[in-house]
Amino acid sequence: MNESALQAKVITLCHDLGLLVFHSTDSRRDVGRGFPDLVIVGKAGGMFAEVKDNWGQLSPDQCQWKYSLMASGAQWRLWRPSDWQAIEAELRGIA
Repeated sequence: MNESALQAKVITLCHDLGLLVFHSTDSRRDVGRGFPDLVIVGKAGGMFAEVKDNWGQLSPDQCQWKYSLMASGAQWRLWRPSDWQAIEAELRGIA
């Protein structure tokens, strides 16, 4: 499964669970290079998620967001297709 297919699957599950989910569809127009792919909020919490295929690496800008968000106390995740069961459980947990 590639990155875009996993992202679509996560977004569909978010909608099915009644979670709020945001994804910028044109990052070229955004301020904040490297910002996580998804922002997800539910009744029991929220998180920022970066979606990669099983081989994708974080860019330096993505690493800066990761460490800055985690230092602030925010929940940050890196999700890959091989993590699907954990992704599903975590999203159900905040729904």
